[in-house]
Amino acid sequence: AMAGKLYRHISGKTLPNASLGPLDWQGDLPPFDWALAEESGFYASPADSGATLDVLIRPGKGGRLAGRLIANPGGAFVIGIEPNLGPFAEPEDFRLVARCAGSNVTLLDAPLGASKGARQLVVTPPGDQCGFIWLELNGRAWRGEPDVRGQIGRITLSKR
Repeated sequence: AMAGKLYRHISGKTLPNASLGPLDWQGDLPPFDWALAEESGFYASPADSGATLDVLIRPGKGGRLAGRLIANPGGAFVIGIEPNLGPFAEPEDFRLVARCAGSNVTLLDAPLGASKGARQLVVTPPGDQCGFIWLELNGRAWRGEPDVRGQIGRITLSKR
């Protein structure tokens, strides 16, 4: 809660929650903006418009591509996401995870794989015990397989 107040003061922005709609891929002030992977052969980079996230994973690499905190919207909400990942991505290679910050209670762990088009994923936080929610996009590429690359469209949060 204190970090959220500090974020609002420094950035002049409100904390993203379900009533605010789309989340761009901006990474100015993590953890309330995205913390993006930036290592050689494993990175996530926002497009100039901020509407999409370009990802590249070389064989044998994996982990968190992007992560951020959002304020708990106070009830069930829907995460809309548009993956456009290459043909070599298997369903389990890209996952979207939502956890209660602090307690690490997993609320969502959904594979994205090589799917194209919008996905709607429902998250139901456990009441007021979960003030903030950690969103995380994970990816990997297996040794001996081609690079995995593609784009993830803007994530949109909405009330259920």
